[in-house]
Amino acid sequence: MYKILTDVASDISYNLALEYDIDVLQMNLTIDQDEYCHTVDYQNLSFEEFYNRISNGSTCKTSQINPGLYYEYFKEHAEKGLDILYICLSAALSNSYNSAMLAKEMIENDFDSKVLVVDSISAGPAEALLAILASNNRNKGTDIDKNYELMNSIKNNINLYFTLNDLSFLVNGGRLSKSQAFIGSTLKLKPIISVDSEGKVVKSATIRSSKGAIKKLLALMEERIINHQINTIILINTRSDVYSLLKEKVKEKFSNFNIIELNVGPFVGCHIGDSACGVCFIGKNR
Repeated sequence: MYKILTDVASDISYNLALEYDIDVLQMNLTIDQDEYCHTVDYQNLSFEEFYNRISNGSTCKTSQINPGLYYEYFKEHAEKGLDILYICLSAALSNSYNSAMLAKEMIENDFDSKVLVVDSISAGPAEALLAILASNNRNKGTDIDKNYELMNSIKNNINLYFTLNDLSFLVNGGRLSKSQAFIGSTLKLKPIISVDSEGKVVKSATIRSSKGAIKKLLALMEERIINHQINTIILINTRSDVYSLLKEKVKEKFSNFNIIELNVGPFVGCHIGDSACGVCFIGKNR
């Protein structure tokens, strides 16, 4: 038997983590001068408190998990004789993957346990969807090596697209130039953001209105979505004023899909702000 792990950058909910027996590793962030340990159950920082603070001008910064912390997380399961399959935040977005690989070597030297680390080449709901797929495979009796292989083969099929109003968070994170943000804000343009095949955040399109952005998200889904054994769509939301419209249209057009709603937590919210909403699904290769 083996454990499936992910981290809070996946934005998987506490209830889903329980349902699928997925352990979720906590991560640290700083808001202004205050340091928080973000957990899957929002024990130290609530969803509302976080978004209230950044919408009122607070700045935030996230921290990677260091090898020592990874070692302690993995050790908890290795001491029980369990192998570990860890679905990790994209190596292109954080050095956490490299830290996890260092901890993997230490655990495998110290214990008779295997640690397999999957670079999700994404974050947020795409990372969560991989963890759910891995859990489904495990429940069907798939061994850890085959599951690891399956996750690496499908991860490029996990499509993530979202839109937002406030471009400043993307600028501060180096994802958008100041000139692009100025033009976008002046003309009230709405970017469509995605994650490419290398796990990097990129701008896919620019739309002239919020409603137009929702139409574009739906068009991308219709163009790219493929049938899969779990047929699941994940909707994500911070506090977007058009999320209800997105949810209504997705449920209308994709009524045969299992639709999961996830809030964007503080770790990802630091980088995209408080106006984002989007979709995640299994589709064509990025």
